[in-house]
This record gives sequence, structure tokens and C-alpha cells, in this order.
Amino acid sequence: MHTEQIATAAGLVAELADELRTHAYGIRSPEQPAIVDGRAQTTLILLDDEASIGVALSSSGYAVTRVSHSKYEKSVGVLYETLTALLSALSPAFNSAMHRALCSRLGEIEAAQGDSDEDEG
Repeated sequence: MHTEQIATAAGLVAELADELRTHAYGIRSPEQPAIVDGRAQTTLILLDDEASIGVALSSSGYAVTRVSHSKYEKSVGVLYETLTALLSALSPAFNSAMHRALCSRLGEIEAAQGDSDEDEG
């Protein structure tokens, strides 16, 4: 592998690892990403039915590389711009978890603004 390819692959692994941390509320047991065939790859478990999916990140985007449940077979090879888009397309439970996380965060912001308003008044 050339130096530029190594730098790109390492960047993809770092990006995928960061995205997995960001999406931890809506997935289970992600493996540490690794470089496979020049792409960052990992395996994670969907909350809906404990299905295992392989996810790869390349310069083209995110793609499902393998699935443990036949209902997800149509998603193999489909490119998504973001991990959020990929998980949203596959997992209603991810969508619910994301909604709960967003509502919780908005509640925290509103509470902080309320405290700020009380301090000024």
C-alpha cells in the first residue's frame, strides 16, 4: 500500500470509529473498525432483531457489506452518504433511539436556557 493510501485508509478508520461513538445510542456491539481492501469496515448489531451487519466506509460513502438476516439482503452494496442514513434506512429501532436522544438533548438545552433566563431575571 502506498503512503497516500495508508493515510486515507487510516482516516477512514478514524472517521468510522468516530461515527460509531456518535451513534452508540442506536446500535449494539460495534467492533473496532479495521482496514479491509482499502476500506474501513466493522460489524454492528441492529437493535430491532439483533441482526448483525457489516458496514464499510470508503471515499464513496457507507455501504452494507454483509447481513445475518435475509430481510436486509437488498441493502447489501447500496451506498449511503452517512451512517445515519444507512441506519435509518434499515432500522426502525435506530430511528426511535435517535428520536429519543434528540428529544433528551433538546430538553437539556431548554432546561439550560430556562436556568439562564432565571439568572438574568
